[in-house]
Amino acid sequence: MEALGVAAQTVTRAIWIALFTDWVIEILLLRRDREYLVRTRNLWKCRLFGIFVVAVFAATFSSMATQPLPRFAHSVLTTGGMFVFVLGAALHVGSRLYLGKNWSSEARVRPGHRLIRHGPYALVRHPVYLSEILMAFGTAMVFENWLALLVALVLVWTAVYQARIEERLLHKQFGVEVEAYRRTTPMLFPTVRSLKAGARELLRSRKRITPRGGLR
Repeated sequence: MEALGVAAQTVTRAIWIALFTDWVIEILLLRRDREYLVRTRNLWKCRLFGIFVVAVFAATFSSMATQPLPRFAHSVLTTGGMFVFVLGAALHVGSRLYLGKNWSSEARVRPGHRLIRHGPYALVRHPVYLSEILMAFGTAMVFENWLALLVALVLVWTAVYQARIEERLLHKQFGVEVEAYRRTTPMLFPTVRSLKAGARELLRSRKRITPRGGLR
């Protein structure tokens, strides 16, 4: 295997492990967190998406599911896969930062919870799920692994399923605000309209930056 392929696979696995570690720590902290207004009753439904994300990572260790390809195809898949993966990882970090204290690995609404509609949330209503879908497909490409690809396809369904659970929960708290958000912003995959809205949001955020680089 080329050095590029080895490096791409190493980086991909390292980032997944860092993400999983963050999940475990956050889940342990949630057990002590009793400050919430409402949350989903079935936590397994809430964590179904995460289970399939872990399954994508596990599939990369199956040598039987790896298909050796010609050098050119291998280089294209590795480069393209890393681009998709890094794009997903960057979107994940950005989405988490925009959520701030609203972030949680399970569906719950805390006191002071706000419905975030700017930044990545102007592109789609669930950019964290989109980010991990991109990372999953990027992983399948980097490892040239058909099993990881199949699990990534199932991951899309679980993202839609889990997103609906979360939106029902948010609707109880925010009502018409959630309905308005649904009408203007797609759930998982950006449209031309939402891309334009995201670009306008980016321009507005840049205008708020002072010459010294600080935010007003």
